[in-house]
Amino acid sequence: MEKQEEDLSVPVLWLQVWGLAGLQGAIALTWLIYSVYLPKLLEESYFPAPVSSALLVVGNGLAVVLEPLMGGLSDRDKQQFGSRFPLIAAGIVLASTLFIAIPTVVVFGKGVGEFRWVSIVVSVAWTLAMIIFHSPAISLLRNYAPPEGLVLANSLLVLVAGLLTAFRPVAHNLVLNLDTIFAFAIGSFSLLGAAAILRYVNLPETLARANLTVRAAIEHKSTDNPPLKIALSLIFLSGMAIAWGTQFLTVTLSKMLMLRLEINNVDWLMVGVGIMLALAAPPTADWTLRLDNRRAICIGAIATAILLQIAVFIPSWLTLILAILGLLVAFNLVLNGAIPFVLMLVAPHQAGIGVGMYFGGIAGAESLSGLLLPPEQSVIPSVGAIGGAIAFLCLAACVRVSGRWRI
Repeated sequence: MEKQEEDLSVPVLWLQVWGLAGLQGAIALTWLIYSVYLPKLLEESYFPAPVSSALLVVGNGLAVVLEPLMGGLSDRDKQQFGSRFPLIAAGIVLASTLFIAIPTVVVFGKGVGEFRWVSIVVSVAWTLAMIIFHSPAISLLRNYAPPEGLVLANSLLVLVAGLLTAFRPVAHNLVLNLDTIFAFAIGSFSLLGAAAILRYVNLPETLARANLTVRAAIEHKSTDNPPLKIALSLIFLSGMAIAWGTQFLTVTLSKMLMLRLEINNVDWLMVGVGIMLALAAPPTADWTLRLDNRRAICIGAIATAILLQIAVFIPSWLTLILAILGLLVAFNLVLNGAIPFVLMLVAPHQAGIGVGMYFGGIAGAESLSGLLLPPEQSVIPSVGAIGGAIAFLCLAACVRVSGRWRI
């Protein structure tokens, strides 16, 4: 107990964590704008509707390979040059430039002749640019918090990203009401602004002294990491399980609200659920401090699987409301603990490739979903509940297997 109190006394670098949360929010915002506008822009370039879905699948397919690769390159840069920021900065500048170029090509090219294919090339190039810095940036969290503070620090990233993605159900109308160039400019400048803030709070003279105690806590933490291949396999499978579980969870809750209310549109209700879920992230992280993170993830995953069955197979308003309230805690135990679980499963100098494998798993699941699973509109609640339960139980199994090693 004295050892735990001693570790928890090592400060989390909150200024840097907030800077990283801002970048996470900018990433979520740009992807939201891109996914909403892409079908419209391709239509203006006279491409058929399925092309936009195909581009998203291709982007996720590329991320499966490139997320771990970029994370690994950032690990190499960290060891050789002492910083991940050259790769992060290059990726953000390139992504910001290409993001504003996407609508520019369409608006000024008017989709005439072969020039319309430039919009496809620029879209794919932007996706690649986003992948360049994603894993390296998120792996910085390892330097901003001691092992016992990672969950609490990560909850801020979950909070910020969750508040933005909560508006996904209504984003189509909200974003399309903006001028095309203006909407993409917002995304582009938000990336640049977030990167500038993160770089400012990470200036060597600003960070060096504060980072000393955190790095010491990380490096002297007694660990027994699994072999790298086993760790990366567990991380990849965990990412896939979380991605599929989240998809099934969202569609199941949406369908159940439609059935209970007997209406066809519950978009704003889902926005409310998403906002409550995001706001519950920091309080839930406090509870995780009283548990081992792996135990918390397992409890959260199993509870989420059970609550999905209760919401669907015991149909009433009371059970649905209780299930949603329970999910505010259970699902956040999973989301808050995911990145810390990844960072603690690999050695500190392998944080980039660990995070890259996690995001690669998420991208792989999303890519396969687009190819193999039926559209969300055609998924019935019972199938969604069972599919979600399988995904979350697979996540619990992966985390449980990692329990063979003391991390």
